[in-house]
Amino acid sequence: MELSREDIRAWLNQVLRKTGESATALAKRAGIAQSTLTRFLNDDEAPMLGLRTITKIAHATGEQPIIGVAGATGRPAQALEEGAKRYEAEENSPITAAVSALIADKKAADAWELGTGAGLELAGYFAGDILIVDLNETAQPGDLVCAQDYRWSEGKAETVFRFYDPPYLTTPSREEGLRKPLLVDNDRVVIKGVVIGSLRPRR
Repeated sequence: MELSREDIRAWLNQVLRKTGESATALAKRAGIAQSTLTRFLNDDEAPMLGLRTITKIAHATGEQPIIGVAGATGRPAQALEEGAKRYEAEENSPITAAVSALIADKKAADAWELGTGAGLELAGYFAGDILIVDLNETAQPGDLVCAQDYRWSEGKAETVFRFYDPPYLTTPSREEGLRKPLLVDNDRVVIKGVVIGSLRPRR
């Protein structure tokens, strides 16, 4: 389903609230024309924001881009759950406390929970493991990274965890489909951050 103007506006306003920026300041940081956002927010006749513009905003703010949405206003595209999903904090949980401690001194860090389709078992990472991703770290060869694989033709984005072997992302998975290298071209495939720690809850 194609995104509506209301979907994109709701997502954009959510981003602006989180960052505390004006539309003009956000546009400047994202490297897009300042009038692009202000006109879109205030004029129903303004051109729609394209997926690449949305992606630039997402990259600049660390937010998930709103693509692949079906009937959920303002809801960002989610990682495919068989690969990875954002860790959901649980009240009074020792794991949540540990996650909070690991990211406490980081300006931009996320926690992700691996799913059964992550393909990292041969590297020692299993479904249920929680990975801490620093969005401000620059990936070095050999790093385990969090990346976005944008499927422009499908209007979807998948969050993947792969090892950085410039200029590719690779995985030692036994599954042939996951072993295919992904070229980091900063258009379809973009590195979001570097894994700086992991936790394995008791099962």
